[in-house]
Amino acid sequence: CNDRGECKCKSGFSIPKCEECEEGRFGDSCQLCLNCGNGKCNDGILGDGKCVCNDGWRKRNQVCSICDIGKYGINCN
Repeated sequence: CNDRGECKCKSGFSIPKCEECEEGRFGDSCQLCLNCGNGKCNDGILGDGKCVCNDGWRKRNQVCSICDIGKYGINCN
């Protein structure tokens, strides 16, 4: 950062001070998350990039793409 507090962040990091990942990125190098389908990436500097499924969904091949047990239909409810 310069003396005016303006920072130019590396790819994947967010301003103002480049200490956090942009949304959809994770880990200390702010890697790009997978497309989690019906879920959200555990993103952020402390995130591990794993998908956290929405209610009614579960993972197949690391992506929230199938209905949880006992859930049915296009919305898995």
